[in-house]
Amino acid sequence: MPEDERSDAERLANVASHFSGAPELPWMLVAGAVSQIYKHLSSTATSVLSEFGLTMPRFEVLALLDQDLGRKSVLDLKRATLIHPPTMTYTIDWLEERDLVSREHDKVDRRSVIVGITPKGQKLVADAHAALREVNYGLTWVDQDLAVEASDQLIKLLTAKQDE
Repeated sequence: MPEDERSDAERLANVASHFSGAPELPWMLVAGAVSQIYKHLSSTATSVLSEFGLTMPRFEVLALLDQDLGRKSVLDLKRATLIHPPTMTYTIDWLEERDLVSREHDKVDRRSVIVGITPKGQKLVADAHAALREVNYGLTWVDQDLAVEASDQLIKLLTAKQDE
């Protein structure tokens, strides 16, 4: 069977059999599985978000602002999203032009720029979240129990990274 016709699980099973007994196998399988799932999530999310005129970075910024009481510094947004600085500037410009966010200088540190979500931005991000919920945020094949189990494991991975 050609490589491109294999399922993600079959490809990982092939890796597992090829590297059987290799001490690095667990890391290879986790990295491979996360990479494949990311591709599915990204593809689905991109499709859903495009219906709202949003890209992943635009949605990420709006979602962060919406969950964090509507205001964050640009530096905090960059740190939280890992969006490249020029892309962050472009993203905030785009959102501001559409009245989805507002920008102002911090009253204490005038060099710092604070971004706030507008009511129009809150409505858009809520609508986008609703559409993403309809497709389980791109994990259409995952049931509630598996999602809870996977989220627990992924949080452990992220927590271990922060503890290093």
